[in-house]
Amino acid sequence: LESYGTIDELNSFIGLLVTSLEDQLDKDFLYFIQHKLFSVGSYLATDQQSTELKIESRITPESIVRIENEIDRLDAGIPVMRNFVLPGGCRSASLAHVCRTVCRRAERRVISLDRESTIEPLIIQYLNRLSDYFFILARYTENAEGKAGSYEMQKTEIEVTGAKAEAKNIKTQNTEAEAVNTMDTLAGTVNINE
Repeated sequence: LESYGTIDELNSFIGLLVTSLEDQLDKDFLYFIQHKLFSVGSYLATDQQSTELKIESRITPESIVRIENEIDRLDAGIPVMRNFVLPGGCRSASLAHVCRTVCRRAERRVISLDRESTIEPLIIQYLNRLSDYFFILARYTENAEGKAGSYEMQKTEIEVTGAKAEAKNIKTQNTEAEAVNTMDTLAGTVNINE
């Protein structure tokens, strides 16, 4: 119940995400995903020993390849990621991140269910690739709206200050060279004498 309930929740959030997108290609792909998630929900809610699902209600290797192709298409249109990404930037990116996290939770629920009864491995693989798709979609929509990298996590003053304190502490215990190496590792090149 938890697993297909979470799939249903994900499908609802995808519907909300669709309302925030402009690109018809993205919308059409998300409609495809929504239909496939109904298949996943049907699979999880059906006793496989007493009822065999039709091929249309199954996740196939082709379904996963389709997600991977879409990831590649979107990824080709965005800059290389150089930092960790904080969820946000614009409404569509934020909603894509919500879909990503709900998808990860659904994947965890299905993996837990797999410990009790055997789940088709393609279902788990599909959910895993789908959450990766939502991450790339979030970056893609941010970029399309001119917000590319606006929420990439940068070194903050607190991090730099913490690295300076750590390096100064090491400096008193060890050599200055070790302190500088540690600080470079923690926060990039910073003058420890500041």
